[in-house]
Amino acid sequence: MKLILFLLFSFATLATNAQLPKSVNSGEFVMECLKNAGELPHNEMVLWIPADFWRIVGEQMKIPADMVDNLVSDMDNYMMFCVVDCSLENQQLIFRSADEIRSSLKLIDSAKMIYLPIAEKDISPNAALLLSRFEGPLEKMLGQFGTGMRIFLFDAKNEKGVVSFNEMKPNRFTLTWDQVKFTWNLPFSSVLPAKYCPVDNEPMKGNWQYCPFHGAKLH
Repeated sequence: MKLILFLLFSFATLATNAQLPKSVNSGEFVMECLKNAGELPHNEMVLWIPADFWRIVGEQMKIPADMVDNLVSDMDNYMMFCVVDCSLENQQLIFRSADEIRSSLKLIDSAKMIYLPIAEKDISPNAALLLSRFEGPLEKMLGQFGTGMRIFLFDAKNEKGVVSFNEMKPNRFTLTWDQVKFTWNLPFSSVLPAKYCPVDNEPMKGNWQYCPFHGAKLH
């Protein structure tokens, strides 16, 4: 559990200087991108990295702004996931390889369309450069967990060429491998303006419909 908390804290810290809209709590945004299941001796975690997340990484790594803009534009074509699948054996963490995870890895959108991970040879040069620059700092920041994190890209567009995933709009998607399943329900509350309870005018999450305390419809 301590390792999980450390990973969550590390990504929340990374998001502190995010160039997201001022209304967005960047720490909450990162936490909504992160999914975790199980406890050691076996654990799986996934971090979804939307294209906007690269503005966070770009600033932290001091990449020139024009290069970041180009990379963000390029990564808009992909859905990116950082996957950890590990077991604790004889007091050592054993991580599953990318090939072991890839063999059953699937992304399923809200229309039940299935996407398979893109082969490395089919990734654009800009995206490949971005990934190479991302892996080193990730390993340095997260240590053994960073070393065991496997990165996968999926095509972000459906067969009609339309982007299927948008954290600002209502939709959902699922990432699954073996018996593992993680589902993200969108839009994230962190990217929506707050709603307010009509009873006491307390702020509530933007994706809530009713006040959990008074049952009143939020506005």
